[in-house]
Amino acid sequence: MRSVVVVLSPALVLAAAAPAEAPPPASQPSTAPPATGTPPVTAGPESSKPRFALQADKGFFDDPLAFDEGARRLAVIRTDSASFARIEILDVEGGGQAQRSFEIGNPGQSFEQIHFADDGAGIVLVSRDPVSGKRSAQFFDAAGKPAGLAGPYTEIAPSMLGVKRVLIGVARKTDAKGSTINTLSAHRLDGLARIGKARAHKLGPQGEIKGHELRALSWFDGFSKAHVLRAGRYDKEKDFRQPDRAAVFDALQGTVTSETEIGDVYAFAHVTKLRAERPNRTVFAVLADGESGLDLVDAGGARTPLPVAAPFHLYESRSVREQEGPEAGRFYFSLTVDALNRDAVARQKADKPYLDIYATDLGGKDTAPGTTLRAHIPVDDRPTVWVAGYGRAAVLKKHKGFSRGGRDLEVHDLK
Repeated sequence: MRSVVVVLSPALVLAAAAPAEAPPPASQPSTAPPATGTPPVTAGPESSKPRFALQADKGFFDDPLAFDEGARRLAVIRTDSASFARIEILDVEGGGQAQRSFEIGNPGQSFEQIHFADDGAGIVLVSRDPVSGKRSAQFFDAAGKPAGLAGPYTEIAPSMLGVKRVLIGVARKTDAKGSTINTLSAHRLDGLARIGKARAHKLGPQGEIKGHELRALSWFDGFSKAHVLRAGRYDKEKDFRQPDRAAVFDALQGTVTSETEIGDVYAFAHVTKLRAERPNRTVFAVLADGESGLDLVDAGGARTPLPVAAPFHLYESRSVREQEGPEAGRFYFSLTVDALNRDAVARQKADKPYLDIYATDLGGKDTAPGTTLRAHIPVDDRPTVWVAGYGRAAVLKKHKGFSRGGRDLEVHDLK
């Protein structure tokens, strides 16, 4: 649901069950320290050594990575983007040995997501055609044979339908009057069969959802839900226009699932802008005012500080990467130590760069809120992508001069 470099993009990991839906609250962006009683960040290991490290002897590892449930296996794509492309299933507990591999077709396509199917044997690959820009999902069975196809769609993203993991396909087109027609379809992961009927909605140029008196502001949960605005109704008797209301619209069901009055208009507008800049996100991290730290924007729009284990100025502030789930109520984020941070410059000696991966429990029935440093991984000046879950993280050190993939892959146990 749209790491992996997670810019919360989807694109590369399966989203967990999202926190309970709620429309944006009326609260000012917070730059204050955590409130009294908020659990402080818990320090993790000083330096993480990989469970195993692999180097591609042919081609490279592409960006999409995926753990199965329990992180006992890791699915990777090995390709040279010209002559071959295949999926390899690695035995995480067995030192990264390939359990099986199979060819996946045109290596010139852009591979965006990879998912283990519910049976743990099948694999779903989401790719984008470089000419049309359309996305398709291909299901491969336990023998690596193509056994299901969904698309082409404008967008494909993971979601939850009840307790089932699904893929949502969105076909989007614009008519002559500037309206957009979104047609949504839900697909099972096993085999990619469609669930129920497709649902179409017509949106006006300003996001007006025709037939619902709502205006879509941003989309999330596999593009299947929208934060929407309902204009306040005019009260003729009192000659008064009631305040606008914020709501959540379920596009698959065609219904409003929650609604509340907007209190602080400024805060609502600010959160709306942040959400619009991060499509298909439920929770996400943003820089605090003055780049003094990170704030977490939760499903309801509340903004609270994210504590980190090191002074924030030691990090490259723009290096934050994120991932929602796969554990329910879990949010992962990472920051990279800036080798030329101001302390290093003052010492006239560069620091060694590290990738710090944190886990934040959002709090719920079985978990208390809090943030933990889970890994402190030595890196270099190459960019990285990662995927985390179930106590492990896979980190790919990417090429410097090529946008896709890299040769060096590590798997770490999270402390």
